[in-house]
Amino acid sequence: MQYLPPCPVGSILGSLCFVLVVDHVPRHRWMVLLFALLAALLFITAITCYTVIETPRVPATIICLGMSLFMFNFGPNPLNFIMPAEIFLTCYRCTCHGISVVNDSYKSTARQDLILLLFCAVAALGVLVRVGIPARRVAHRRGGAGGEDGEAGAPG
Repeated sequence: MQYLPPCPVGSILGSLCFVLVVDHVPRHRWMVLLFALLAALLFITAITCYTVIETPRVPATIICLGMSLFMFNFGPNPLNFIMPAEIFLTCYRCTCHGISVVNDSYKSTARQDLILLLFCAVAALGVLVRVGIPARRVAHRRGGAGGEDGEAGAPG
């Protein structure tokens, strides 16, 4: 019970930090960078989980897990909802969310260290897939200089 707080704290802080930077970072590069960092961090977490189980160094695993949850919520997790909504039709997004639910059901019953290694592989694959998808600019509606359709310099 004493090791539980770093996990939700990492998730909440990651989400709050993401809200602060979402409009100030290029999403495509941010996603690639954080997938790569997350793959490395999940690999380290899996190794620590495997090597320090039932030793006095268990807090190292908990800290790594808290940092991993921060990274999940600071980039890939919310961007996986934002970016597809800007690019793909709803039917494709729903299929991928169904696959994600099946994955969640499996990971709740399997060994955690193997799942962390699987997540590491998926994050590394995310880098490769994300590099292959071109970045797309989306015009945002903002008051002030832009027009009604969000284009800068359009007559208002």
